[in-house]
Parts: sequence; C-alpha cells; structure tokens
Amino acid sequence: SLKVLAIGPTGTGKTLGLLKMPGPIAALDGEDGLRPYRAKFEFDYDTFNDINEVNAKLEEAVSDAATLARYNTFGVDGFTVAWHAALS
Repeated sequence: SLKVLAIGPTGTGKTLGLLKMPGPIAALDGEDGLRPYRAKFEFDYDTFNDINEVNAKLEEAVSDAATLARYNTFGVDGFTVAWHAALS
C-alpha cells in the first residue's frame, strides 16, 4: 500500500492532492479545509478537534473490514493538530 504525507504551506495543493487520489475517498477534516471542495469532489468525510479523535476514528476505520473494503483512499486533512500535540 502507498502511504503519503504531504507537507507544505497553505495553498500548495495538499488537500487537492488528497481529493485526486483514487476513490472512493474517506477523509478526516480537522481544519475545515475540505469545505470548499465538497460540491466539486465526491468523498466521505468526518471532522475532528484533537489528536485523540484522529486516533480513535482511524483505529475504528481500519478495524472494520467493511470500511476498509469500501474505500481506496483514507486521508487526514489538517495535521496541524497532530503536529502541535507532538511538539508539546
């Protein structure tokens, strides 16, 4: 499986790159960065507010065989929350 971490300043295309990955796509959105794309791209999403939510939601997704079979791409958009958690 391919694992990608896109790092860059605002406006460099990280979110757009996620949405151009092979679908169907499931994404976790922590900074509301997916909002402008919801009408233009087809993807499922959920939101999170802190790193514990990201961990719990990812663990839930990967432990469910039906969820794994449904999506080709999983993404976390807005990893700043995780970055700040790692620094503290």
